[in-house]
Amino acid sequence: MKNVKKILSMLLISVMVLTLALPAFAATGGKITITNTQADNLKYQAYQVFKGEPGDGKLVSIEWGNGVNATALLAALKADTTLGTKFTNCTTAEDVAKVFAAEQNDSETMQAISVIVADHLTTVAGTSTQTVSPYTIENLNTGYYFVKDISGLATADGRGSKYAMVNVLDDKATIAIKTEVPTQEKKVYENQPGNYDGTPEEVEKWGQGFNDVADYNINDVVPFELLSTVPNFKGMKTYYYEFQDQYDTAFSLDKSSIKVEVVSKDNVGTVLKTLTAGTDYTIEYIDNPFDIQVNANTTRKVKQFNVKIDDLVKTLGEQYIGQKIKVTFSATLNEGAVIGRPGNRNRSRLIYGNNPNETGEPTPWDEVVVFTYELDVDKFDSADTTKKLMDAEFVFYRVNAQGQNEYVSVDANGKVQGWTAIIDPPLNPTDPNPFDYSGYYAGEGASILKTDATGKFIISGLDEGTYYLKETKAPTGYNKLTKDVQVEIIATTTNGHNGAANALTATMINIDDAGAAHTPNKPDGYETAPIPNDEGLKLPETGGMGTTLFYIIGAALMIGAGVVLVARRRVR
Repeated sequence: MKNVKKILSMLLISVMVLTLALPAFAATGGKITITNTQADNLKYQAYQVFKGEPGDGKLVSIEWGNGVNATALLAALKADTTLGTKFTNCTTAEDVAKVFAAEQNDSETMQAISVIVADHLTTVAGTSTQTVSPYTIENLNTGYYFVKDISGLATADGRGSKYAMVNVLDDKATIAIKTEVPTQEKKVYENQPGNYDGTPEEVEKWGQGFNDVADYNINDVVPFELLSTVPNFKGMKTYYYEFQDQYDTAFSLDKSSIKVEVVSKDNVGTVLKTLTAGTDYTIEYIDNPFDIQVNANTTRKVKQFNVKIDDLVKTLGEQYIGQKIKVTFSATLNEGAVIGRPGNRNRSRLIYGNNPNETGEPTPWDEVVVFTYELDVDKFDSADTTKKLMDAEFVFYRVNAQGQNEYVSVDANGKVQGWTAIIDPPLNPTDPNPFDYSGYYAGEGASILKTDATGKFIISGLDEGTYYLKETKAPTGYNKLTKDVQVEIIATTTNGHNGAANALTATMINIDDAGAAHTPNKPDGYETAPIPNDEGLKLPETGGMGTTLFYIIGAALMIGAGVVLVARRRVR
């Protein structure tokens, strides 16, 4: 991990090497080597706490170094309620050094001492310049040095790991560091059972159904979560923690839904502590959309909110170190949602540090994607697919978990507005007095979907899943469908993508035997449902022109017969 700066004011292993049997050397030319293989671009500074002369492999003639405020440091050591008694009789630098030496094997005590020393530093003796491990601080005078990390990484082990104090008698002084950077993960809930059930380990880590990609209807409520491990802040006076969340304008944030909890590191479903807004944390909202750079040629508009915990040390306490902080919230996928690729995105990152005014560089953004799809209905003559049928009327529904039919309502642009459970009327296509099915469903809250001159209508903003088209009125001269058409929208998405362009790889639909052939596996999120209609049959009629002709011819024959009969009588 690179470019991490200024999170902790001090960071290293508490090491005291006051009695190492090392050869003496000149008063200058000392060097400290710091190894840290977990991170690059770190920077360390050294402060001289004690100065002295090398003698028989030891530091002798000890005096206060020029890297601390000696008077203030000694007073602080004596005043400390835990350590004070150890320094009661100390008056000189050598007296203090002897206490340090006596306590060097007690990591808890040395950590507490280091915290006090860190508050009384003055002049920097040297700074590392390397960008990768090992890091070195050179040209140091003989002495005892306090070393701190000014790049700001937290350490992995919790005991005696915040600061380093080391004897410099030659160029062989070394310190080994193991670094841990706070991380956070962003997840979205997938509401389709079976689409993402997760392994037992994933369920414990994120919760059932949470992963990196999901599908939803427009105007559905989408749950999100942010997860981060409580960092090891032992030895720190304060620790600042801020979650930043950026969401596309296709989402309408429910501000009242934001919740911050401490949950078990073993199972995020186990809540250990619920934090209180305004007391334990504050929320900053950036409601005016602004552009973020997607790539060299593309930007997108987002909004943002920031959850700020000013002091984890005070808010949580050490008993929660290693557990997880979980931020949950929900947002509605609105009419501005993108259909298919690239999806509707939400990303987050973590800002952290032991000083809210000098925080470390943020963690990388972690991104999740929510997809939604469009169904285009194509109505045509079953005998001639180029003949499109106008004014066919449909309703569109899904079946909920309770077995009820929920009918869609859409706006003027075909975008999903919601779903209403409606009890179906008795359907009887042979009823001599046909029921006004369109009027019934419209009256109950469903949208009547009517084909235009091209034989089409759209339903935009659909979740993956199974739906049904019910024809309520056939085009003039055509038979109404006697069976509802089942339409299944199937999407292939990729979990673990972190915003990759191929998070959606394909969409397709399955249509039952009332439909017709179609081209599947389109990756753009738009699918067409071809729906044919049969033209009505022309049966023999009574009272038509053919019958009239028979009447005319018959009448003519009768008149002709009458004329012949009269003529014969006259002849007689």
